[in-house]
Amino acid sequence: DPTRTERFLFATGDVDGGRVNPNGTVNAGFSNTFAVDRFFLSAGLENFDQKSTRTVASGIRAFLRNQTGLGLNLADSGVFVINTGSNTPEAKNNNSILHADFGMSGTGAAQQSTISATIGDVKYVQNPPCTDCVTNSFEAVVNGRTIGSSRGNVGNGRIATVGISSVLTSTSAGGGNPALNRPGYAGYFVLENFTPEADQLNGGTEHGLGGAITSDENYAVLRLATATGQATVGSRSSQTLTGWAGGLAEKENGTGNPLTIVPIGTGTDPNNFTVQTDAVTNRAQANINLNNRGLLALGGATSPSAFIDDNRFAAGNDEVAMVNANVLRDGNGNLPAALQSIPTYQHLQWGFFFGDTQGTAGSDLEHLHMGTWVAGRAADPSQLPTTGSATYQGHSIGNVFNSGSLYTAVGSYQNNWDFGQRAGAVSMNFDGAQYTGTTRLRDNSAVFEGPLSAGNRTGGAIGNFVQGGGDPAAAMAGRFAVGEAATYRASGTFAGEKR
Repeated sequence: DPTRTERFLFATGDVDGGRVNPNGTVNAGFSNTFAVDRFFLSAGLENFDQKSTRTVASGIRAFLRNQTGLGLNLADSGVFVINTGSNTPEAKNNNSILHADFGMSGTGAAQQSTISATIGDVKYVQNPPCTDCVTNSFEAVVNGRTIGSSRGNVGNGRIATVGISSVLTSTSAGGGNPALNRPGYAGYFVLENFTPEADQLNGGTEHGLGGAITSDENYAVLRLATATGQATVGSRSSQTLTGWAGGLAEKENGTGNPLTIVPIGTGTDPNNFTVQTDAVTNRAQANINLNNRGLLALGGATSPSAFIDDNRFAAGNDEVAMVNANVLRDGNGNLPAALQSIPTYQHLQWGFFFGDTQGTAGSDLEHLHMGTWVAGRAADPSQLPTTGSATYQGHSIGNVFNSGSLYTAVGSYQNNWDFGQRAGAVSMNFDGAQYTGTTRLRDNSAVFEGPLSAGNRTGGAIGNFVQGGGDPAAAMAGRFAVGEAATYRASGTFAGEKR
Protein backbone atom coordinates (compact mmCIF):
# COMPACT_ATOMS: atom_id res chain seq x y z
CA ASP A 1 0.00 0.00 0.00
CA PRO A 2 1.90 3.11 -1.19
CA THR A 3 -0.14 5.37 1.12
CA ARG A 4 1.20 3.73 4.28
CA THR A 5 4.26 5.29 5.91
CA GLU A 6 5.09 2.92 8.79
CA ARG A 7 8.69 1.84 9.10
CA PHE A 8 10.10 -0.97 11.21
CA LEU A 9 13.66 -1.52 12.41
CA PHE A 10 14.60 -5.11 13.25
CA ALA A 11 17.66 -5.96 15.30
CA THR A 12 20.04 -8.92 15.20
CA GLY A 13 21.85 -8.35 18.50
CA ASP A 14 25.17 -6.87 19.51
CA VAL A 15 26.96 -8.29 16.47
CA ASP A 16 29.32 -5.38 15.93
CA GLY A 17 30.16 -5.16 19.64
CA GLY A 18 32.39 -8.19 19.47
CA ARG A 19 33.58 -8.07 15.88
CA VAL A 20 34.37 -4.35 15.58
CA ASN A 21 36.77 -2.37 17.79
CA PRO A 22 35.63 0.89 19.46
CA ASN A 23 37.55 2.85 16.81
CA GLY A 24 35.55 1.19 14.02
CA THR A 25 38.21 -1.21 12.79
CA VAL A 26 37.65 -4.94 12.47
CA ASN A 27 38.57 -6.88 15.62
CA ALA A 28 41.06 -9.41 14.26
CA GLY A 29 41.21 -11.05 17.68
CA PHE A 30 37.52 -11.95 17.88
CA SER A 31 37.23 -15.57 19.02
CA ASN A 32 34.24 -17.79 18.32
CA THR A 33 32.50 -19.37 21.31
CA PHE A 34 30.47 -22.56 21.00
CA ALA A 35 26.86 -22.29 22.13
CA VAL A 36 23.43 -23.44 20.99
CA ASP A 37 20.98 -20.54 21.21
CA ARG A 38 17.20 -21.01 21.26
CA PHE A 39 14.81 -18.57 19.63
CA PHE A 40 11.14 -17.78 20.13
CA LEU A 41 9.40 -17.50 16.77
CA SER A 42 6.50 -15.15 16.12
CA ALA A 43 4.68 -13.66 13.16
CA GLY A 44 5.13 -10.16 14.56
CA LEU A 45 5.87 -8.05 17.60
CA GLU A 46 3.14 -9.49 19.82
CA ASN A 47 2.41 -12.27 22.32
CA PHE A 48 5.95 -12.09 23.68
CA ASP A 49 4.74 -13.17 27.12
CA GLN A 50 4.65 -16.73 25.73
CA LYS A 51 8.36 -16.98 25.10
CA SER A 52 9.21 -18.41 28.54
CA THR A 53 7.10 -21.54 27.96
CA ARG A 54 6.87 -21.87 24.20
CA THR A 55 9.39 -21.60 21.41
CA VAL A 56 6.80 -20.84 18.74
CA ALA A 57 3.92 -18.41 19.17
CA SER A 58 0.40 -19.78 19.05
CA GLY A 59 -1.58 -19.39 15.85
CA ILE A 60 1.31 -19.88 13.41
CA ARG A 61 3.21 -22.73 11.83
CA ALA A 62 6.89 -21.89 11.87
CA PHE A 63 7.85 -21.74 8.19
CA LEU A 64 4.76 -23.11 6.43
CA ARG A 65 1.15 -22.07 6.05
CA ASN A 66 -1.11 -23.12 8.93
CA GLN A 67 -3.30 -25.08 6.50
CA THR A 68 -0.50 -27.61 6.00
CA GLY A 69 -0.76 -28.46 9.69
CA LEU A 70 -4.15 -30.13 9.02
CA GLY A 71 -5.45 -28.89 12.36
CA LEU A 72 -3.05 -31.17 14.26
CA ASN A 73 -1.43 -30.38 17.60
CA LEU A 74 2.13 -30.07 16.33
CA ALA A 75 5.28 -30.92 18.23
CA ASP A 76 7.67 -28.07 17.51
CA SER A 77 11.40 -28.01 18.22
CA GLY A 78 11.71 -24.25 18.26
CA VAL A 79 14.56 -22.59 16.41
CA PHE A 80 18.13 -23.56 17.30
CA VAL A 81 21.21 -21.65 16.18
CA ILE A 82 24.37 -23.70 16.62
CA ASN A 83 27.44 -21.45 16.91
CA THR A 84 30.83 -22.92 16.16
CA GLY A 85 33.65 -22.75 18.67
CA SER A 86 36.28 -23.22 15.98
CA ASN A 87 38.55 -20.37 14.95
CA THR A 88 40.26 -22.12 12.05
CA PRO A 89 39.78 -20.31 8.72
CA GLU A 90 37.85 -23.17 7.15
CA ALA A 91 35.44 -23.60 10.08
CA LYS A 92 35.18 -20.18 11.74
CA ASN A 93 31.83 -19.37 10.09
CA ASN A 94 30.26 -22.83 10.35
CA ASN A 95 27.18 -21.80 12.29
CA SER A 96 23.87 -23.47 11.48
CA ILE A 97 20.14 -23.10 12.09
CA LEU A 98 17.63 -25.91 12.70
CA HIS A 99 13.89 -26.17 13.16
CA ALA A 100 11.57 -29.18 12.90
CA ASP A 101 7.94 -29.96 13.59
CA PHE A 102 5.74 -33.05 13.47
CA GLY A 103 2.10 -34.01 13.83
CA MET A 104 0.28 -37.31 13.49
CA SER A 105 -3.22 -38.25 14.59
CA GLY A 106 -5.48 -41.21 13.92
CA THR A 107 -4.77 -44.61 12.45
CA GLY A 108 -5.32 -46.33 9.13
CA ALA A 109 -7.36 -44.53 6.52
CA ALA A 110 -8.33 -41.83 9.05
CA GLN A 111 -4.75 -40.81 9.79
CA GLN A 112 -3.48 -37.28 9.17
CA SER A 113 0.20 -36.44 9.47
CA THR A 114 2.73 -33.73 8.69
CA ILE A 115 6.44 -33.14 9.12
CA SER A 116 8.91 -30.40 8.19
CA ALA A 117 12.54 -29.47 8.69
CA THR A 118 14.22 -26.12 8.16
CA ILE A 119 18.00 -26.30 7.96
CA GLY A 120 20.54 -23.68 6.98
CA ASP A 121 23.69 -21.67 7.58
CA VAL A 122 24.28 -18.57 9.68
CA LYS A 123 27.23 -16.47 8.56
CA TYR A 124 28.60 -13.26 10.05
CA VAL A 125 29.48 -11.13 7.06
CA GLN A 126 31.38 -7.85 6.99
CA ASN A 127 29.26 -5.19 5.30
CA PRO A 128 30.57 -3.77 3.10
CA PRO A 129 33.48 -6.20 2.60
CA CYS A 130 36.45 -3.80 2.73
CA THR A 131 39.83 -3.47 4.41
CA ASP A 132 40.13 0.32 4.68
CA CYS A 133 36.67 1.34 5.96
CA VAL A 134 36.70 3.93 8.72
CA THR A 135 33.71 2.31 10.40
CA ASN A 136 33.00 -1.37 9.91
CA SER A 137 29.89 -3.41 10.59
CA PHE A 138 28.77 -7.03 10.40
CA GLU A 139 25.50 -8.68 9.49
CA ALA A 140 24.17 -12.09 10.53
CA VAL A 141 22.97 -13.74 7.32
CA VAL A 142 20.80 -16.87 7.21
CA ASN A 143 20.53 -19.05 4.11
CA GLY A 144 18.49 -22.21 4.40
CA ARG A 145 15.67 -24.33 3.08
CA THR A 146 12.42 -25.77 4.38
CA ILE A 147 11.34 -29.24 3.24
CA GLY A 148 7.94 -30.51 4.36
CA SER A 149 5.23 -33.04 3.67
CA SER A 150 1.58 -33.28 4.75
CA ARG A 151 -0.92 -36.06 4.18
CA GLY A 152 -4.57 -35.84 5.10
CA ASN A 153 -7.79 -34.05 4.27
CA VAL A 154 -6.70 -31.32 1.88
CA GLY A 155 -10.25 -30.10 1.23
CA ASN A 156 -13.68 -31.39 0.30
CA GLY A 157 -12.93 -34.68 2.01
CA ARG A 158 -10.07 -35.47 -0.38
CA ILE A 159 -7.14 -37.33 1.17
CA ALA A 160 -3.86 -36.50 -0.52
CA THR A 161 -0.17 -35.81 0.04
CA VAL A 162 1.31 -32.34 -0.37
CA GLY A 163 5.05 -31.79 -0.78
CA ILE A 164 6.41 -28.46 0.44
CA SER A 165 9.67 -26.71 -0.40
CA SER A 166 10.93 -23.20 0.24
CA VAL A 167 14.07 -21.13 0.58
CA LEU A 168 14.70 -19.13 3.75
CA THR A 169 16.88 -16.10 4.40
CA SER A 170 17.29 -13.26 6.86
CA THR A 171 16.74 -9.53 6.54
CA SER A 172 17.83 -7.48 9.52
CA ALA A 173 20.21 -4.88 10.93
CA GLY A 174 22.30 -4.42 14.08
CA GLY A 175 20.90 -3.86 17.57
CA GLY A 176 20.64 -5.56 20.94
CA ASN A 177 18.78 -8.24 22.89
CA PRO A 178 19.42 -8.57 26.64
CA ALA A 179 18.35 -12.23 26.58
CA LEU A 180 21.50 -12.99 24.59
CA ASN A 181 24.16 -10.83 26.19
CA ARG A 182 27.07 -12.14 24.13
CA PRO A 183 28.84 -9.58 21.96
CA GLY A 184 29.32 -10.68 18.38
CA TYR A 185 26.22 -12.88 18.14
CA ALA A 186 22.70 -12.38 16.86
CA GLY A 187 19.87 -12.01 19.34
CA TYR A 188 17.19 -11.49 16.70
CA PHE A 189 16.58 -12.67 13.16
CA VAL A 190 13.96 -11.59 10.67
CA LEU A 191 13.36 -14.63 8.48
CA GLU A 192 11.47 -14.71 5.20
CA ASN A 193 11.12 -16.67 1.97
CA PHE A 194 9.76 -13.98 -0.34
CA THR A 195 10.82 -10.55 -1.54
CA PRO A 196 8.84 -8.66 -4.18
CA GLU A 197 11.84 -7.47 -6.16
CA ALA A 198 12.48 -9.21 -9.48
CA ASP A 199 14.91 -12.13 -9.40
CA GLN A 200 14.82 -12.29 -5.61
CA LEU A 201 13.23 -14.84 -3.27
CA ASN A 202 10.17 -16.36 -4.90
CA GLY A 203 8.50 -17.89 -1.84
CA GLY A 204 7.56 -21.46 -1.09
CA THR A 205 5.68 -24.05 -3.12
CA GLU A 206 3.11 -26.65 -2.09
CA HIS A 207 2.63 -29.37 -4.68
CA GLY A 208 -0.32 -31.73 -4.36
CA LEU A 209 0.74 -35.18 -5.56
CA GLY A 210 -1.03 -36.02 -8.80
CA GLY A 211 -1.93 -32.43 -9.59
CA ALA A 212 -0.73 -30.07 -12.28
CA ILE A 213 2.08 -27.72 -11.38
CA THR A 214 -0.18 -24.86 -12.46
CA SER A 215 -2.35 -25.65 -9.45
CA ASP A 216 0.55 -25.51 -6.96
CA GLU A 217 0.01 -23.24 -3.96
CA ASN A 218 2.65 -20.54 -3.51
CA TYR A 219 3.14 -19.01 -0.10
CA ALA A 220 5.24 -16.46 1.76
CA VAL A 221 6.30 -16.23 5.41
CA LEU A 222 7.81 -13.46 7.52
CA ARG A 223 8.94 -14.44 11.00
CA LEU A 224 10.70 -12.69 13.85
CA ALA A 225 13.04 -14.95 15.84
CA THR A 226 13.91 -13.65 19.31
CA ALA A 227 16.64 -15.27 21.41
CA THR A 228 15.47 -16.61 24.76
CA GLY A 229 18.76 -18.08 25.99
CA GLN A 230 20.92 -21.14 25.45
CA ALA A 231 19.90 -24.77 25.04
CA THR A 232 21.38 -27.61 27.06
CA VAL A 233 23.79 -29.64 24.94
CA GLY A 234 24.70 -33.31 25.36
CA SER A 235 27.79 -35.20 24.25
CA ARG A 236 29.19 -34.24 20.85
CA SER A 237 31.21 -36.70 18.78
CA SER A 238 32.68 -36.72 15.30
CA GLN A 239 31.64 -40.20 14.21
CA THR A 240 30.12 -42.32 11.45
CA LEU A 241 26.86 -44.21 11.93
CA THR A 242 25.58 -46.84 9.51
CA GLY A 243 22.13 -48.31 9.22
CA TRP A 244 18.97 -48.66 7.22
CA ALA A 245 16.11 -46.68 5.70
CA GLY A 246 12.78 -47.58 4.14
CA GLY A 247 9.31 -46.41 3.24
CA LEU A 248 6.61 -46.21 0.59
CA ALA A 249 6.77 -43.36 -1.91
CA GLU A 250 4.01 -42.05 -4.16
CA LYS A 251 4.86 -41.61 -7.83
CA GLU A 252 3.02 -39.39 -10.29
CA ASN A 253 2.05 -40.77 -13.70
CA GLY A 254 1.09 -37.53 -15.37
CA THR A 255 -1.50 -35.02 -14.22
CA GLY A 256 -4.79 -36.53 -13.08
CA ASN A 257 -3.69 -40.17 -13.31
CA PRO A 258 -3.63 -42.50 -10.30
CA LEU A 259 -0.45 -42.50 -8.25
CA THR A 260 1.78 -45.57 -8.05
CA ILE A 261 2.93 -46.79 -4.62
CA VAL A 262 6.66 -47.54 -4.77
CA PRO A 263 8.53 -49.37 -1.98
CA ILE A 264 11.95 -47.86 -1.38
CA GLY A 265 14.80 -48.97 0.84
CA THR A 266 18.53 -49.13 1.26
CA GLY A 267 19.03 -52.68 0.01
CA THR A 268 21.01 -55.34 1.84
CA ASP A 269 24.08 -53.43 3.06
CA PRO A 270 24.10 -51.15 6.14
CA ASN A 271 26.72 -49.01 4.39
CA ASN A 272 23.97 -47.86 2.03
CA PHE A 273 22.84 -45.55 4.83
CA THR A 274 25.52 -43.52 6.60
CA VAL A 275 25.50 -40.46 8.83
CA GLN A 276 28.68 -38.55 9.59
CA THR A 277 28.72 -35.90 12.31
CA ASP A 278 31.41 -33.27 12.80
CA ALA A 279 31.68 -31.65 16.23
CA VAL A 280 34.07 -28.96 14.93
CA THR A 281 32.03 -27.67 12.01
CA ASN A 282 28.58 -28.38 13.55
CA ARG A 283 27.68 -30.29 10.40
CA ALA A 284 26.14 -33.64 9.55
CA GLN A 285 26.13 -35.55 6.29
CA ALA A 286 23.78 -38.38 5.34
CA ASN A 287 24.37 -40.59 2.29
CA ILE A 288 21.35 -42.68 1.36
CA ASN A 289 21.67 -45.22 -1.44
CA LEU A 290 18.09 -46.14 -2.32
CA ASN A 291 17.32 -49.12 -4.54
CA ASN A 292 17.52 -48.20 -8.24
CA ARG A 293 17.74 -44.48 -7.46
CA GLY A 294 21.37 -43.76 -6.86
CA LEU A 295 22.77 -41.67 -4.05
CA LEU A 296 20.83 -39.11 -2.02
CA ALA A 297 23.52 -36.83 -0.54
CA LEU A 298 22.18 -34.67 2.29
CA GLY A 299 24.15 -32.02 4.14
CA GLY A 300 27.92 -32.06 3.96
CA ALA A 301 29.98 -29.25 2.44
CA THR A 302 27.47 -28.03 -0.14
CA SER A 303 24.01 -28.61 1.36
CA PRO A 304 22.42 -27.51 4.65
CA SER A 305 22.91 -29.48 7.84
CA ALA A 306 22.95 -28.91 11.58
CA PHE A 307 24.58 -30.84 14.42
CA ILE A 308 23.54 -29.96 17.97
CA ASP A 309 24.80 -33.07 19.74
CA ASP A 310 24.98 -36.84 19.28
CA ASN A 311 21.20 -37.15 19.70
CA ARG A 312 20.04 -34.17 17.63
CA PHE A 313 21.02 -33.49 14.03
CA ALA A 314 19.52 -32.97 10.60
CA ALA A 315 20.63 -32.71 6.98
CA GLY A 316 19.04 -31.94 3.64
CA ASN A 317 19.39 -30.80 0.06
CA ASP A 318 17.01 -28.99 -2.27
CA GLU A 319 14.55 -31.90 -2.40
CA VAL A 320 14.92 -34.19 0.64
CA ALA A 321 15.51 -33.75 4.37
CA MET A 322 16.32 -36.12 7.21
CA VAL A 323 15.91 -35.33 10.90
CA ASN A 324 16.76 -37.21 14.07
CA ALA A 325 13.56 -37.92 16.03
CA ASN A 326 15.13 -36.64 19.25
CA VAL A 327 14.92 -33.11 17.82
CA LEU A 328 11.14 -33.46 18.30
CA ARG A 329 11.31 -34.16 22.05
CA ASP A 330 9.69 -31.58 24.33
CA GLY A 331 11.20 -29.90 27.38
CA ASN A 332 10.46 -32.99 29.48
CA GLY A 333 12.21 -35.29 27.02
CA ASN A 334 9.01 -36.79 25.62
CA LEU A 335 8.43 -37.68 21.98
CA PRO A 336 5.18 -36.57 20.31
CA ALA A 337 2.14 -38.57 21.49
CA ALA A 338 1.95 -40.70 18.33
CA LEU A 339 5.55 -41.87 18.90
CA GLN A 340 5.61 -42.28 22.69
CA SER A 341 5.54 -46.08 22.54
CA ILE A 342 9.05 -45.93 21.04
CA PRO A 343 11.68 -46.35 23.79
CA THR A 344 14.67 -44.14 24.46
CA TYR A 345 17.83 -45.75 23.12
CA GLN A 346 21.40 -45.48 24.36
CA HIS A 347 23.21 -46.85 21.33
CA LEU A 348 20.85 -46.17 18.42
CA GLN A 349 19.60 -43.14 16.53
CA TRP A 350 16.46 -43.05 14.41
CA GLY A 351 14.27 -40.56 12.64
CA PHE A 352 12.47 -39.57 9.45
CA PHE A 353 13.45 -38.68 5.91
CA PHE A 354 11.03 -37.13 3.43
CA GLY A 355 10.72 -35.12 0.24
CA ASP A 356 10.98 -35.57 -3.52
CA THR A 357 13.23 -38.57 -4.08
CA GLN A 358 13.27 -38.36 -7.89
CA GLY A 359 11.35 -37.20 -10.96
CA THR A 360 9.67 -33.99 -12.11
CA ALA A 361 6.56 -32.43 -10.55
CA GLY A 362 3.44 -32.88 -12.65
CA SER A 363 5.02 -35.70 -14.65
CA ASP A 364 6.81 -38.53 -12.84
CA LEU A 365 7.60 -37.03 -9.43
CA GLU A 366 8.28 -39.53 -6.66
CA HIS A 367 7.55 -38.17 -3.19
CA LEU A 368 8.23 -39.84 0.16
CA HIS A 369 5.93 -38.52 2.86
CA MET A 370 7.35 -39.98 6.07
CA GLY A 371 10.05 -42.59 5.49
CA THR A 372 12.14 -43.75 8.44
CA TRP A 373 15.79 -44.53 9.19
CA VAL A 374 17.77 -46.14 12.00
CA ALA A 375 21.54 -46.19 12.57
CA GLY A 376 24.33 -46.85 15.04
CA ARG A 377 28.00 -47.73 15.28
CA ALA A 378 28.30 -50.97 13.32
CA ALA A 379 29.50 -54.00 15.27
CA ASP A 380 32.81 -55.65 14.45
CA PRO A 381 31.95 -59.20 13.29
CA SER A 382 35.08 -60.60 14.92
CA GLN A 383 33.98 -59.25 18.29
CA LEU A 384 30.49 -60.75 18.36
CA PRO A 385 30.00 -63.36 21.12
CA THR A 386 29.97 -67.01 20.10
CA THR A 387 28.11 -68.29 23.14
CA GLY A 388 25.15 -67.17 25.23
CA SER A 389 21.93 -65.42 24.33
CA ALA A 390 20.27 -62.01 24.61
CA THR A 391 16.86 -60.45 24.11
CA TYR A 392 16.63 -57.28 22.04
CA GLN A 393 13.50 -55.15 22.38
CA GLY A 394 12.46 -51.94 20.69
CA HIS A 395 10.14 -50.62 18.01
CA SER A 396 9.04 -51.00 14.42
CA ILE A 397 7.77 -48.12 12.32
CA GLY A 398 6.89 -47.89 8.66
CA ASN A 399 4.61 -46.76 5.85
CA VAL A 400 1.56 -48.89 5.01
CA PHE A 401 -0.57 -49.06 1.87
CA ASN A 402 -3.77 -50.89 2.73
CA SER A 403 -6.65 -51.18 0.25
CA GLY A 404 -6.00 -47.73 -1.17
CA SER A 405 -5.08 -45.95 2.08
CA LEU A 406 -1.55 -44.76 2.87
CA TYR A 407 -0.52 -44.21 6.50
CA THR A 408 2.28 -44.69 9.04
CA ALA A 409 2.12 -47.36 11.73
CA VAL A 410 4.17 -47.79 14.92
CA GLY A 411 4.69 -51.14 16.58
CA SER A 412 7.07 -53.25 18.66
CA TYR A 413 10.07 -55.44 17.81
CA GLN A 414 11.74 -58.27 19.70
CA ASN A 415 14.53 -60.65 18.73
CA ASN A 416 15.61 -63.47 21.05
CA TRP A 417 19.14 -64.12 19.82
CA ASP A 418 21.27 -67.22 20.35
CA PHE A 419 24.91 -66.31 19.74
CA GLY A 420 25.99 -69.94 19.64
CA GLN A 421 23.46 -70.75 16.91
CA ARG A 422 24.06 -67.37 15.20
CA ALA A 423 20.29 -67.02 14.88
CA GLY A 424 17.36 -65.27 16.46
CA ALA A 425 13.59 -65.66 16.81
CA VAL A 426 11.74 -62.47 15.80
CA SER A 427 8.39 -61.27 17.11
CA MET A 428 7.15 -58.01 15.59
CA ASN A 429 3.75 -56.49 16.30
CA PHE A 430 3.01 -54.07 13.48
CA ASP A 431 -0.21 -52.56 12.15
CA GLY A 432 -2.46 -55.00 13.99
CA ALA A 433 -0.58 -58.16 12.93
CA GLN A 434 1.85 -60.32 14.91
CA TYR A 435 4.80 -61.22 12.69
CA THR A 436 7.21 -64.02 13.52
CA GLY A 437 10.32 -65.29 11.82
CA THR A 438 13.88 -66.49 12.19
CA THR A 439 16.93 -64.39 11.39
CA ARG A 440 20.43 -65.73 10.80
CA LEU A 441 23.86 -64.14 10.53
CA ARG A 442 25.56 -63.96 7.18
CA ASP A 443 28.91 -65.66 7.14
CA ASN A 444 31.74 -63.52 8.52
CA SER A 445 29.54 -60.46 9.03
CA ALA A 446 27.41 -58.68 11.61
CA VAL A 447 24.41 -58.64 9.23
CA PHE A 448 21.42 -60.91 9.79
CA GLU A 449 18.31 -61.57 7.72
CA GLY A 450 15.29 -63.82 7.50
CA PRO A 451 11.60 -64.16 6.59
CA LEU A 452 8.62 -62.62 8.39
CA SER A 453 5.01 -63.76 8.25
CA ALA A 454 1.65 -63.03 9.85
CA GLY A 455 -1.18 -65.04 8.31
CA ASN A 456 -1.32 -64.17 4.61
CA ARG A 457 1.15 -61.31 5.03
CA THR A 458 4.71 -62.30 4.24
CA GLY A 459 8.03 -60.59 3.74
CA GLY A 460 11.43 -60.28 5.32
CA ALA A 461 13.73 -58.40 7.65
CA ILE A 462 17.40 -57.53 7.36
CA GLY A 463 19.58 -55.79 9.91
CA ASN A 464 22.89 -55.69 11.74
CA PHE A 465 24.33 -55.63 15.23
CA VAL A 466 25.38 -52.30 16.74
CA GLN A 467 28.10 -51.75 19.33
CA GLY A 468 28.03 -49.36 22.26
CA GLY A 469 29.13 -48.86 25.85
CA GLY A 470 31.84 -51.49 25.54
CA ASP A 471 29.35 -54.12 24.39
CA PRO A 472 30.14 -55.44 20.88
CA ALA A 473 26.47 -56.39 20.41
CA ALA A 474 24.59 -53.77 22.43
CA ALA A 475 21.77 -53.29 19.92
CA MET A 476 20.41 -54.22 16.53
CA ALA A 477 18.87 -52.17 13.72
CA GLY A 478 17.35 -52.96 10.36
CA ARG A 479 14.57 -52.62 7.86
CA PHE A 480 11.60 -54.76 6.86
CA ALA A 481 9.13 -55.11 4.00
CA VAL A 482 5.92 -57.17 4.05
CA GLY A 483 2.87 -57.53 1.84
CA GLU A 484 -0.28 -59.44 0.99
CA ALA A 485 -1.22 -59.94 -2.67
CA ALA A 486 -2.02 -56.55 -4.24
CA THR A 487 -4.03 -55.15 -1.34
CA TYR A 488 -1.41 -54.62 1.35
CA ARG A 489 2.25 -53.64 1.55
CA ALA A 490 4.44 -52.05 4.18
CA SER A 491 8.04 -50.87 4.34
CA GLY A 492 9.90 -49.49 7.33
CA THR A 493 12.62 -49.93 9.94
CA PHE A 494 13.09 -51.57 13.32
CA ALA A 495 15.41 -51.23 16.29
CA GLY A 496 16.13 -53.06 19.53
CA GLU A 497 18.53 -52.88 22.47
CA LYS A 498 19.42 -55.50 25.05
CA ARG A 499 16.83 -55.54 27.83
